[in-house]
Amino acid sequence: HMFFSPLSKYSSLTDAHLSDYFSSKSKRRHLKKAGLISSNGFVISENKVRCNMLKQERKRQIKTTIAQAIVEKTLEIERQRQAIIQQKLEEIAKLELVKRIRAAETDQRRRNEDFLPLVLKPPRQILSSRSRRPSLGPTKENKYAMALNKLEKSRTANSPYTTTSTIPIPPKSPRIAEMNKTRRRNSERSYSVSQVHTRHTESVLSFPNARQNMTEIVMKYHGFKLSLAREKLDPKNMVIVEQQHCGGNTLVIFKGRLLPNTDFTIFSHRHRGFPFSLTIYVDGRMDCRVSTCCEYRHALNVRLGGAQGHFSFTDVQGNMPCYK
Repeated sequence: HMFFSPLSKYSSLTDAHLSDYFSSKSKRRHLKKAGLISSNGFVISENKVRCNMLKQERKRQIKTTIAQAIVEKTLEIERQRQAIIQQKLEEIAKLELVKRIRAAETDQRRRNEDFLPLVLKPPRQILSSRSRRPSLGPTKENKYAMALNKLEKSRTANSPYTTTSTIPIPPKSPRIAEMNKTRRRNSERSYSVSQVHTRHTESVLSFPNARQNMTEIVMKYHGFKLSLAREKLDPKNMVIVEQQHCGGNTLVIFKGRLLPNTDFTIFSHRHRGFPFSLTIYVDGRMDCRVSTCCEYRHALNVRLGGAQGHFSFTDVQGNMPCYK
């Protein structure tokens, strides 16, 4: 059996010797605030005091948890709002960049309207602008000499007393006749071949824009900074590069799955006289666009679309840069 001492059941609030001490207003106010006595002045049991303290502690913890959850939710909403604002600002910046590039291109085209006809002059005008051959017609001296020859011929007419004996000429042999026919055929054939050659050159000159330059371009795929859970299983991304080579339909010049920080090579099929235009897709979504006068216009090792871009040009070989 456990031994209970008298002090284990002692309570200072019920002690008659301390009644004067606890009868003061300040002490009673403090005891009410601590929850040891009721508002009527009765002493509360120890078990009830402990239950009240546990309830107050639980309320305090609930308040703290709710306040922390409210703060975290507010911060999350603010982060989402900032991300949406940042995305809209990036879209606006891209649109402004595209507008500036197009405005610069239109200004450049307007400035070069007077210069382009001199550079891209049609072949007929080039041929007509060449120096003319000197005229081989009769000059004044030649006309005078021809008139003198006519007078001399009229003076020296044929005499009726002179007889001109006609010497018979034998007919040509069949072998010589066949040789003449073959020569005539060869001359006609050479004329037709030269005519076809001139027609071919005229067609090429009249349509200079139909030639492709086939420039070799080395690009680099930098990848995304944000990594998703599914990318751990398959880190490669599907990259498709389309080119508008002649102002009409687009042409797929590259398609493959690439890892981040990987170099790949494309060949430009741009026709002469048309701008260099690319559209790059990553996993089916459009990532960026490139529109310049030629393949050499864009700076090397500079990300497309700004510092957060995912692609860049590392090397360009083949063909020559345009006059711009």
